[in-house]
Amino acid sequence: MTTKNSSLGSSLRVRTADLQRTLVDLGLADREAALYLALLAAGPESMAGIASASGWRRTTLYPRMQRLVKKGIVRVEVFGRRRRYAAITPEELYALHRARLERVRDLLPRLGAIAAAQRPGTRVHAFEGREQVIAVYDDFLRERRSGPVLAFVALRATQRALPDFMATFITRRMRRKVRMRAIMPDTPESQDRKRHDEEELRETRLIPADRWPFSGDVYIYGNRVAIVSAPELRAVRIESEDIAQTMRAFFELAWIGAMVVR
Repeated sequence: MTTKNSSLGSSLRVRTADLQRTLVDLGLADREAALYLALLAAGPESMAGIASASGWRRTTLYPRMQRLVKKGIVRVEVFGRRRRYAAITPEELYALHRARLERVRDLLPRLGAIAAAQRPGTRVHAFEGREQVIAVYDDFLRERRSGPVLAFVALRATQRALPDFMATFITRRMRRKVRMRAIMPDTPESQDRKRHDEEELRETRLIPADRWPFSGDVYIYGNRVAIVSAPELRAVRIESEDIAQTMRAFFELAWIGAMVVR
């Protein structure tokens, strides 16, 4: 076995769980993601070399590789009669998915017209998985609103479940000038955030964490109410003027109560 094959075999065995999960979220099957990462680490290789290093049968490997080629994730390099397979660069991967997102963006007016044609009434959407839950958080950054977002925020649980996302989310909210009024359990994390209320466009009231513990978030904005369990990576979003108005009334009652219990 060549040194390159040994390198490919080692890279196939290395556990890059976070990268692999992200690639799966982008539409690759689990083993397709592992194969892309291995090729990225090892460089161009023949089908025989990949099969030898990975231990996968060529009958299994070939259709998997062809799917990656069709998706544009792997390219074929031809040298005379020899064919080698190479992973596209990370920059090319980013450009590929950015182009796809731009195509989706171009479809938004037409898709929105289809959605608007539905009969009016309460609409309930369920979300599951990291990317879908993040999309729920992002939704109230895009939604037009006449006032601040009202929120019950379990900051400690949310930060632990989505640390990388939450580290940038506040900055993005500030950039879009989205104001917030938030009720949070009194924890060291929420105390730290409250000290930055003014600069982070937020007004926070803390409640005793031992008396009213909760680990999910609730966001009220526009005609929508989003209920998110970041630890479970699940969310529900309700679109209803009546329900949103009812939840605003509940929030205002809790807002007054938060002053009393302090």
